[in-house]
Amino acid sequence: MLHRKINVKKGEKITVSVIDYRGQKPSMVTRNPIDRFIGTRRNTLVNAAIFIVDIVGRYDENGNPLNTEAQQLSWLSTNTETKIDNRKREHLSYINKGTLEIVFSVICSLNLITVKLVINKCDLDQLLNNQCLPNPTNLKCEEYAKQIFIDIEKEIKTACDQNSIPNFSVEVISANKYQGKNKILKSILDEYESLTSNL
Repeated sequence: MLHRKINVKKGEKITVSVIDYRGQKPSMVTRNPIDRFIGTRRNTLVNAAIFIVDIVGRYDENGNPLNTEAQQLSWLSTNTETKIDNRKREHLSYINKGTLEIVFSVICSLNLITVKLVINKCDLDQLLNNQCLPNPTNLKCEEYAKQIFIDIEKEIKTACDQNSIPNFSVEVISANKYQGKNKILKSILDEYESLTSNL
């Protein structure tokens, strides 16, 4: 769990706490939740839930790390469609109806104000420009990324509807650029500030 104080306005700071299962098993968060982070059922302390998906995993099929954008693009430049489809299936294996039901049963309360699906797009622009991917309708990079993960978006949207969570959105970013991460954090803080200012 990470705690960090950040500036909201001049002279005003709030503490943001983040708990992350780091792409391993969701049960690391849901099975034995940290009480001081999660809080009590029906009155949890969770204000935002962020589901992050990516187009490239951390390793290739031979276990070699794909740490840099250059390595990721090089790996994706062959059999691109198949590799992306396989990655999407990996994400669907744990972001699905059953898992979402468990996650929301742990974190849901009136304090949960927003849910986001964040897509780390790698650099789809270059792949699309190099015609490594079929794009008959000439979708822009962000729309193309959303189309890849449309099934996951539907699963999360359904879970939000079932739990009466109105604020669900999909964001497309490059996670290796600070602007993308800051954009997500800012949008959550803006939603939180808007809600609390009306109380």
